Amino acid sequence: MPDPAPLLPLTLLEGERVQIHIDRIVKVTPSDPEPTSDGEPNPECGSTLTVATGTGTASIRVAEYLLNVGPTALAGFLRLTDLHGLPTKINPNYVLLLRPREPSGSVLEIHGATDVEEISVQDSLESLREWWAVVARASLTDPNRGW
Repeated sequence: MPDPAPLLPLTLLEGERVQIHIDRIVKVTPSDPEPTSDGEPNPECGSTLTVATGTGTASIRVAEYLLNVGPTALAGFLRLTDLHGLPTKINPNYVLLLRPREPSGSVLEIHGATDVEEISVQDSLESLREWWAVVARASLTDPNRGW
């Protein structure tokens, strides 16, 4: 049996230290959706984690900026760019469907407890398929490897 997914130690914006179960994280986005003058998100504002609760989702804002580097536990998340040019990470375990977005980019349908969320990204369907093939191959050769 595979080991349980790790807990991710983080700091809430109020300063409280918490542990969040990696497998429950659906997506990670910048906490401050307004980019800085150079067009990048403001890492000092931290990240917002959308977490599956069983009956829906909850947003948790943390002080750590997890979009560019982040802990190795998030290495298996899809690193994407939304239509506004901001980074986002998606847990591939929640992706139900990928489809092309006209004229470019892709749409991911993300499974929630009560609905399906569509997320449009700049990344091509082909690049998502290539990433998926690499991760699926690695997971087939090592079934104890998590995402």
